[in-house]
Amino acid sequence: MKRKIYFIISSIVAIVTSILCIVFSHKLIDKSLESVESVYKYFPNDFQERVTNLLQNSGPTFITITSILTIIFSLIILFNSIKNNIESKKTTFIILSIVQYLLSNVVFIQLLFFISIIVSVTIKGIPKEKKEMPKLEYESSKKDIIKSLFILGVYFSQLIWDRFIPSGLVGIIIIISFYVLMLVLSITLFFKEIKSQFIIFKNNFSAYLKFIIPRYLIGMAIFIVVNLISILLTKKATSINQSVLESMPKWYILPLAIIWAPIVEETVFRVCIRKIINHKVVFIITSALIFGLMHAVNETSIYNIVISSLPYSVFGAILAYVYTKSNNLMTNVSIHFFQNTLSSILMLFI
Repeated sequence: MKRKIYFIISSIVAIVTSILCIVFSHKLIDKSLESVESVYKYFPNDFQERVTNLLQNSGPTFITITSILTIIFSLIILFNSIKNNIESKKTTFIILSIVQYLLSNVVFIQLLFFISIIVSVTIKGIPKEKKEMPKLEYESSKKDIIKSLFILGVYFSQLIWDRFIPSGLVGIIIIISFYVLMLVLSITLFFKEIKSQFIIFKNNFSAYLKFIIPRYLIGMAIFIVVNLISILLTKKATSINQSVLESMPKWYILPLAIIWAPIVEETVFRVCIRKIINHKVVFIITSALIFGLMHAVNETSIYNIVISSLPYSVFGAILAYVYTKSNNLMTNVSIHFFQNTLSSILMLFI
C-alpha cells in the first residue's frame, strides 16, 4: 500500500514538473548557460563551447522531447499503480524508473526517480515461469576461421589503401564500394548462421531483452565516465573520428551508423575474432582493444590514440562480453543498433 501511494504521488509530481519544464524551457536553458563555465571549468574550452552551442540551438527542443517522454512513462506507472499492478509489473517499474532518471532535466526530479529505482527494486514480484535466454554453443570450424581471416583481411586493408584514395567523385565511389563489399561479405559468408540466430532471437525476444538491458545500462554508465576522463586527459571535446563523422552529410553517415556498423562491425570485431580466439577472456580483451584502436587510429599522437580509444574499447568490451554469453550475433547487432541510433539522434541536435 505504501509503495502504491508513493508511485501515485511521485508520478503526479513528475508529470506536473515535466509540464512546467516544457513551459519554462527557455528559462531552464538560460540558467544552464549561466552555470556552464563553473560546472565544466576543468574541461577544455571547445567542450564548453559544444555544450553552450547545444543548449542554445537545441536545448528547448531537447527538454520538450524528454519531458514528453517522462510524462508518458509517468502515466504508465500511475495507471499500473492505481490498478494495483505493482508486483506483476516489477520489471516495468524498474526499467521506466531508470529511463526517467536518465531523461530528467531537474535535479529534484532526478532524486525522485533515483528513489523510485530503489523502491522498484524492493518490490516483491509475483513468481512466474521464467523464460531463459537460449544458450547457444560456441562453434568454430576450419572453414569458419578461413572465412573470418578473409573478412578481417578485407576490412583492415583500408589501413593501407585509404591514404591513396583520390579526392572527388572517384574517391567517394571507392569508399562506398568498400562499404557495400563489407556488408555483402558479412551477410553472405555467415548467412546460415545469421538466419538461424535471427529466428532464435525473434522467438525469444523478451528473454534476450531482459539480458541486454541491465548490461547495456551498466556498460553505458562506465562508458560515460571513461569518455569524460578521456576528454579531460586529451583536452579535446571529441575524438577526430567523431569530428569526421559530425562533418559528414547526415544522409551519408546515418545509414552507415544505423545499418552498416551494427552488422559489419559486429561481424568483424565479434564473430570473426571469436571464431579465431577460443579463450573467452583473451577474446574480450583482443576484441575491445582492436575495436577501440580502429576508432582512434586517426589521432595525431600515440598518446591521443591510446586515450581516445579507451571509451570505444569499453563499449567493445561490453559487446564482446555479451557475445560470449549469448553466442548470438543478433544480440550484439541490436545493442549496437540502439546505441548508434541514439547517438545519431543526439548528433542531429548538435
